Parts: sequence; structure tokens; C-alpha cells
Amino acid sequence: MNSTIKDKKQFICHSGGATGADTYFEKIGEKYGVLTKAYSYKTASHKSKNKVEISESDFQEGINRIEIAAKTLKRKTYNKFMPLLSRNWQQIKNSNQVFAISEICKRPGLEYVAGGTGWAVQMAIDNRKDVYVFDQEQDAWYKWSYGKSKFNVLKKVPTITETNFAGIGARKIKENGIQAIKDLYEASITDYKMKQLIIELTEKQHGKMITHLKRGTALSINSESFSGFEIRLCSVDGNLSSWVEVEMLGMIDLGEVNWDIKEKN
Repeated sequence: MNSTIKDKKQFICHSGGATGADTYFEKIGEKYGVLTKAYSYKTASHKSKNKVEISESDFQEGINRIEIAAKTLKRKTYNKFMPLLSRNWQQIKNSNQVFAISEICKRPGLEYVAGGTGWAVQMAIDNRKDVYVFDQEQDAWYKWSYGKSKFNVLKKVPTITETNFAGIGARKIKENGIQAIKDLYEASITDYKMKQLIIELTEKQHGKMITHLKRGTALSINSESFSGFEIRLCSVDGNLSSWVEVEMLGMIDLGEVNWDIKEKN
């Protein structure tokens, strides 16, 4: 897919449930209707409500992928962290795009991502996934180039274009890292940001509406029928005059009102 997904129900964020970037990907994504799968392997401190416990076969598969990544990263002392590192493979395996919040590091002949996030990113590169990293130190998004074997800086915020993506990153997330996650979701799901219709009623108008609805409810009960109600906002002459009508076993006019449409926080 080459364009932003238009149905927020399609998005699945594969993550780890850790403090920091993982948690922000999960919580901010929830506001946009994104489902998160937070993988774990016997981690008692894992608190995500979207926890997915991986199997022993998943764990062993992850070990194999970590050992491949270790050769590229030239890291040797990692076995004691294997329960956390191995579960990272499920984040990558189940994703077509990877978005990470961390820091890009360089040494002769190699560009890599710092810390534990670096293992997941390297496994993604080993498996030729689309990899994007927000470098908190450089305050910019980068994309991995398979042609040049390096991270190229992006001029604008990337977008999620795949149903399954990984949202991962550093435990020590900074304010610009949090904003980067917000910007990513906003750029990808902007068509589905909710708005609020606000209608202002006076105390008298509100009381009149409640009285009418209670009367309608009582009539419905007495007649053993079920009637809903309808609230109509009416407007003429380019909002020069607006009023509200309430229908429930009869219609009442509440009179003129002020109204507005605003972004939902």
C-alpha cells in the first residue's frame, strides 16, 4: 500500500509493553482506535492490558534471530537479557513497518540503533522490513536505506501504510519522542480524528427538554411500547438563526441556540 490507511480498525501495533516508547505507542494509539499486541515472555513486571505471552517455540525462534543480529552488531554479552530480546522478534515478525524512538549510533562500517531497541531494529533490517527511527538527539525521523546501508534523514513525518506495524523504542523517552509518536499517528489517521458538536442550552431549555423526554418515556411505558427520541439542530440563512427541536411522542421547539464544532481532545 502506498497511501495512508483510511480505516483505523485495520491498524495493529506490535510492541513490548515496556515503560517509555512502548507504552506511549500503546496509549496514544488507543485514542486513534489502534489495537496493540504487547509481547512478553514470562515477564512479571509486564503491566500492559494488551499483553500477549509468547510460546516456547516463539522464544526459541527469537533466540535464533537474536544470534544473527548479534553478529552484525558485534555484541556478545546479551544472554542474560534473552527473555526480553527474544520476544522482540515477535514485534518484527508480525510487522511490515517498524517505527522506533531511540538514537542512531555510528561506528566504522555500521550504523545502528542504541540499547535494546537496536536489537529489534537490526532484526527488522535483517528481514528487509521498512524501518523508521526517530532520533531523539537529532530531533528528526530517519529511514533505513538498503541500497546505501545507512539511515537517511526524512524531511517530513513518515506515515503508517501497513495494517501491521511495530511501535517500539527507548525506555527513557523524551518530550520530542512523545511528540514524534503523536505526529506519526496524526499524519497516518488524520481522516478519523473525532470532532464534537457542541450545542449550548440555557437552564430553562435544558429543563424543558428533560421534562418532555420524561413525559415521552412515561407514555411509552404505559402503552407498553418502545419509542426513541430525536434531537434536531435546525439552521437557516448561513447560521443566522439556529434552534433545536426535540421529538418523542410529540415535538417541542427549544428555541434559539448557539452551537459549534470543535476538535475532540
